[in-house]
This record gives sequence, C-alpha cells and structure tokens, in this order.
Amino acid sequence: PLSGGITVNSGLRIGHFTQHHSEQFDLNLSAIENMLDIFQSQEDQAIRSFLGRFQIQGVDALKPMRLLSGGQKSRVSFAALAYKRPHLLIIDEGSNHLSMDAVDALIQAIQEFSGGLLVVSHDQYFVSQTCNELWVVEEGKATRFDGTFDDYKAHTAKKTKKRVEENVKKLSSNTFFCPNLLLGPPLEGDGLFSGRE
Repeated sequence: PLSGGITVNSGLRIGHFTQHHSEQFDLNLSAIENMLDIFQSQEDQAIRSFLGRFQIQGVDALKPMRLLSGGQKSRVSFAALAYKRPHLLIIDEGSNHLSMDAVDALIQAIQEFSGGLLVVSHDQYFVSQTCNELWVVEEGKATRFDGTFDDYKAHTAKKTKKRVEENVKKLSSNTFFCPNLLLGPPLEGDGLFSGRE
C-alpha cells in the first residue's frame, strides 16, 4: 500500500529468518553460548534440551559455530527464532543450506506452528508444504495468485512463451546484414545494412 495506517499490538512478537541468519551469532562461540547470550535469563540445560530438538546436540552444541555446516547454522537460527515464541514468522529463503531431512523437520515445525506465517522462497517443495496462499510480487505490486504452485509455474511458462514469441517476431522483422563480419576489413562503400529502411 502507498497510504493508510497500521496498528500493531505492543505485545506482538515477530520472528525473522533471513538468508543472512548466521550474522546474528558470534561464530567463535558455540551454539549454547550464543543462545545463552541471547536468552540471558535461561538455564544452560534448558538451552541444551531446546537445541537438541533441532538436532544440535553433543559435540555440535559445544564447538564454535564457525565449524558447523550451513544447515547446522540454520538449525541454530531456527532454534533461536522458535525460542522467542513469535506470533508471526517471516521466513526468507528458509530452506537454503538445509538437508532434505532438516527441510522436512522445518516443514513439520511450521505446520505445527499456530501463528501467522509469511514465506519468501523459490523452493517449490517448501512453499507447497507450508503455505495455503500464493502472492506474486512483480512490477512493484503483490497480487494474490488463485491456484497451486504448479498452476503458477504453468501460468509463468505461458507468459514466458508469449514473450519469447513476441521477441522472435520483432527480431525476424528487423533483419540485419553485415558483410564485413565475414569478408574481412571494410572496403570503401561497405557497411552495416538493415533489411528495413
């Protein structure tokens, strides 16, 4: 919207997960140490147990986060996000760097989440499993798309095919001929010729 207003409940908790999620952590600290820094009033054992639900346990919970894989860092980020108990989740490319098992675990957690959810993703499987509405953002507008992700792909393919056909038609009506390209250095009087004048 270009105008209007928004009223937000002062108690609203919004959780964000972006493509740059690991920037919130000190990668020289362990997952447990980072979580304890974020949630300072919590007990060590409560944080350990919670991280374990996200498959960050044992040595992985104790070693510096710079040694974790991208998927493990993503799981620590999701754990930190979930620990805040948000009312609304905003997930930007949440399945990046995750193994299929981790994606499935994330999908299950999202399906069990009772709050609001906004997902920005190019991952068809992830979107199909977590979202019940599709909104397309293009040309500065967000528009609700009536249909499934497969319907959207078919719609996009049809638009692309039409655009390609139009461009081919334009190009075929503007034929260019350049004899110098094939014959070597220009001779006097040679040049670029167009099929249209």
